[in-house]
Amino acid sequence: MKTKITTLELIAVIALFGTGVSYAEGTAFNSLAGSVSPSVLSEMALPENIPSPEASPAGDVSVEQLKTVPGATPEEKLKNLFEEGVPAAKEDLIGWHSGRSFSDTGEPEARLLIAWESTGLKALKIDTINTTETKDNPAFYEDMTINKISDVKRYIKTFHSERDLRSVTNFPGAVQVRSLKHGTLQIEWRKARGYIIERSTRNEEATRMVGWKAETVKLPAVAGYRYYFEDVTPKE
Repeated sequence: MKTKITTLELIAVIALFGTGVSYAEGTAFNSLAGSVSPSVLSEMALPENIPSPEASPAGDVSVEQLKTVPGATPEEKLKNLFEEGVPAAKEDLIGWHSGRSFSDTGEPEARLLIAWESTGLKALKIDTINTTETKDNPAFYEDMTINKISDVKRYIKTFHSERDLRSVTNFPGAVQVRSLKHGTLQIEWRKARGYIIERSTRNEEATRMVGWKAETVKLPAVAGYRYYFEDVTPKE
């Protein structure tokens, strides 16, 4: 009869053998992970009993979705999608939407767009979220567990008071402008091919010395892109 091996038991065996601890000496450790007898060690070595690793970013859904979009890099593809799209409407954005941004090396990273009506301001507020927990799991927000939902709601309550104007978005156009220390951040949302495409543009100034005189110069605008493709709004 084939023995079912749990991940916790496998970790216990790796810990014992990897540190050179004998089976007898490791009895106390085994009591934490469940008893692992010598008779099942060979079962643990079978491929079917070794837990599968997390899906790699290279196999992420975003790779397949963007395959037909022109562009040499994910960032170029999202830029082309944005230019192809039309300004998003309120009904396109309201709710929670899972998506992706991309690192400088093209690795997909988890993103969550949240949009809700502010009753006090009679306006739509929009923000985007990612956390360190999403680093190696681009699909982090596709599976909205009770704990994740609670975390997002806590984030909204903590960082977005009813009268806070930073996340207010203007319609028509789906444009949001935030103040930076030396300029502004303009965020726009468009719809293209069923996706929500986001462009964030930093418009900043810097001071430089010309002789003995300080002059303010505009820095080149820097744009970044993200996109969202799955509605994960929690069912109340």
